[in-house]
Amino acid sequence: MHEVSIAQAIIDSVRQVKQVREKKIIGINIRLGEWSHLKEDNLNFVYQVMVAESKQFCNSSLNFDKVQAQSRCRDCHQIFTPRDYSPVCPNCSSIDTELIAGRELEIISVEVED
Repeated sequence: MHEVSIAQAIIDSVRQVKQVREKKIIGINIRLGEWSHLKEDNLNFVYQVMVAESKQFCNSSLNFDKVQAQSRCRDCHQIFTPRDYSPVCPNCSSIDTELIAGRELEIISVEVED
């Protein structure tokens, strides 16, 4: 279950931000790609267990902004939404494609109590 290490990395990253070190965290906004292989519910559950005893993070939430997978064909340069993890370009049927969006896992912002 790699959600544990990812939840810990999120907590550690937020703690390192100078502007929020002493403040109560209300929410952490995360951009999550649909092909990141992370389940929002699982990550949120692990996060809640990890912060339950923390004065700074207790009752905070993870808020997800889902990013749809997008691929680009290297032959015809078409940008498309891949279906069922298929790399085939719907425009020219090439398999020479690259995933350009959908694997993201980024902290966008942190909401703190004033």
